[in-house]
Amino acid sequence: MKSRFAILCILVGFLFTSCFEIEEKTTLTSSDGGNFSLTIDMSKLLAQLKVFGGAEQFNSLQTKDTTISFRNIMSSDTLFSAPERELLADGSMQLNMNADKDQMKAVFSAPFKSLSQVADLRKAFFKLISQSGKNAIPNMPESASIANSLGMIDLNSLGFTYKAGNGSISNLLTDSVNIQSLLEKDSLLQQVKMIGPMLNIPSTYKQVFTFTKPVTTYSAANGTLSTDKKSIIIKNDFQELFDNPRAFEYSISY
Repeated sequence: MKSRFAILCILVGFLFTSCFEIEEKTTLTSSDGGNFSLTIDMSKLLAQLKVFGGAEQFNSLQTKDTTISFRNIMSSDTLFSAPERELLADGSMQLNMNADKDQMKAVFSAPFKSLSQVADLRKAFFKLISQSGKNAIPNMPESASIANSLGMIDLNSLGFTYKAGNGSISNLLTDSVNIQSLLEKDSLLQQVKMIGPMLNIPSTYKQVFTFTKPVTTYSAANGTLSTDKKSIIIKNDFQELFDNPRAFEYSISY
């Protein structure tokens, strides 16, 4: 029954890929250190799957509200380099799954000693999600692998370059010539493009930046600066990637 549910998630997930929300949080707690988290909320997707497959498909989905330490699952892993394992060592994944309440959310979180580590943390998170979704990490619990099996959108692979450090954070489109061909090759985004308007459910990408001192300058098409100027929220819909990819660009200095 478990494998039946996993297969259903993988297949039907591509039909409803517009039903997810992604949130990145970069929080500085000192002059340069802090915490980075990545939240994937697929609760709307779960609700759609229940309609599509019937409630009986979810009898084997156990309610989960647990925290998984990366140190434990990666102690002997060979897919990740030593620097990657060290970067993720103090991180964790919080998994919340409840079919009755239509909840399916995973929160990846890890501290960083320097803002310059955030770029590598983002890459490590995307790699972790991709590999666990393929059941390639031996110590990853099955429920976590199911939650990650629906794929992830990595802007770095679409021609964007993310940089952080020295009092600034930026995400700029550095391959504007080839971005359309890259978008066409991304099967997950193509599903978002086709199914999203039909379901009228946004696939949101939200980024939250919190600093210990006020922001001096910033540029973000869909960004909002807090009144104390220490926090910025940037919110986009993945549909915008096709018509206006530069809407995902931003530059922040503090």
